[in-house]
Amino acid sequence: MEEGVGAVFFDRDGTLIEEKVYLSDPEQVVLLPGVATAL
Repeated sequence: MEEGVGAVFFDRDGTLIEEKVYLSDPEQVVLLPGVATAL
């Protein structure tokens, strides 16, 4: 198997962070409980 470049994809629909109608400011990002540990 060839080695490649790793990637992480973040889902914004309430899976990793709190659901927001319109998220325009990084200060509004709030991780859901357990997400930081899981990542």
